[in-house]
Amino acid sequence: MMWAPIVLLGLGFYFLTQSRSFSLILGIVLLSHGVNFMIFSLSNPEMGQSAFWDRIIGAPDLANDPIPQALVLTAIVIGFALLFYLVAMLRKLEVFFPGGDLNLMRKEDD
Repeated sequence: MMWAPIVLLGLGFYFLTQSRSFSLILGIVLLSHGVNFMIFSLSNPEMGQSAFWDRIIGAPDLANDPIPQALVLTAIVIGFALLFYLVAMLRKLEVFFPGGDLNLMRKEDD
């Protein structure tokens, strides 16, 4: 199961190197999900065990660690906020550079 975050990170870096605005957004989303999946899978969660309930009933060694779960949940919220910000920014750039080609911005600077 450890290959899935590596595939997501690799695809994310690949899409970041493309010159289309949709590829940029897709690359950032895939990188975000890949990092979240890697953090969660490295925390070694056990199936069928909760994060809190076993600590309440007095068996803390049977519970999963809740810190990585909280970090991933926070990162998911931040990732969605970043996604909506990027979509709004690229929609504004679409007015000045139609077609979504990011290379046009580089040509305007020269």
